[in-house]
Amino acid sequence: MTLQPTDVLCAQRPVPALPSQGLIGLIAPAGPAALDTEQAARWMRARGYSLRIYPGVQQKDGYLAGSDEVRLNDLHAAFADDDVDTILCLRGGYGSPRLLDRIDYDLLRRHAKPFVGYSDITALHLAINRHAGFVTFHGPMLNADLLGDKQPPTESSLFSLLRGQLKAGSLMPHPAAYPLTTVEPGIVCGQLLGGNLSLIAATMGTSYEINGDGIILFIEDINEPLYRIDRLLTHL
Repeated sequence: MTLQPTDVLCAQRPVPALPSQGLIGLIAPAGPAALDTEQAARWMRARGYSLRIYPGVQQKDGYLAGSDEVRLNDLHAAFADDDVDTILCLRGGYGSPRLLDRIDYDLLRRHAKPFVGYSDITALHLAINRHAGFVTFHGPMLNADLLGDKQPPTESSLFSLLRGQLKAGSLMPHPAAYPLTTVEPGIVCGQLLGGNLSLIAATMGTSYEINGDGIILFIEDINEPLYRIDRLLTHL
């Protein structure tokens, strides 16, 4: 059966686990960031992985990491390359929504693999979910999180997830400095789907909007005043 965009909503395929000594592709589909490529490669080697850095990672076009063409080509190239086991994003910022209507979703579907990022990368997660139909990972990015000032569970949780060591029903640790708060207790079951609140709202009314049927919605955002959070939630 060939999955069409209208079919994939209920057919989210798992992706292969990241193998030991695998190759991780680094792309920058959103904003630019200075990266010490040698440091990044050493960091990956210390964890048993190789790093392939795509051209847009080292470019800057205003508030974008390279032109739309460069960033789109990097996305397609990283998925098409069968040597690349997992794709990791450099950072968020802005730029991912500009690519959505030009992505070859058939190519992505044929080469499904773990894809990791958050913030502005939410646009890509939602589009892949709706039009390519495989699981992606709302998770830490290389520059700001893994090489930056990360909380201790961030790295270990990411690699446990990508290696397939966290099964259904597993509990993921979170930083002790940020205890969880329960507003309304209960137990629910559903597909976990969501992302950055501003990006979820921005895709409403488009062919990339979130499919909210039967999901557990998670949202994240930063530096938004309460009135804007209220407005975004009201819009949803």
